[in-house]
Amino acid sequence: MSRVLLVEDDDLVARAFARMLRGHEVHRVSSRVAARAAIAREMWDVIVFDLSMAGPPAELIGRLPVHAAQAVLWVTGAQLGDDRVVAAKATGRPVAQKPIAPAALRAFVEAVAARRL
Repeated sequence: MSRVLLVEDDDLVARAFARMLRGHEVHRVSSRVAARAAIAREMWDVIVFDLSMAGPPAELIGRLPVHAAQAVLWVTGAQLGDDRVVAAKATGRPVAQKPIAPAALRAFVEAVAARRL
């Protein structure tokens, strides 16, 4: 079981992601302020972060500490050429387009859990 911080402001999407990740400990926050507090307070196995909540690209890269989680998955409904997507890809962390397939989201989180063993 992985500890997942889900940073998503859309209730419907957050509930869907939580269902997809059933069996993992999912903690959802719905604002950048709450996300920063949760990241400062605890270490996460995985952070699933909605790019639309990440702010300007410079903030996206500069404000998420490397030690915040074993893995970060940026999720977005934005087009691939969007500045946020370009900035997220520059972090070296994966970017997934919404809607994300349940199996793909579970596989990402479970791969992180397998590396811990």
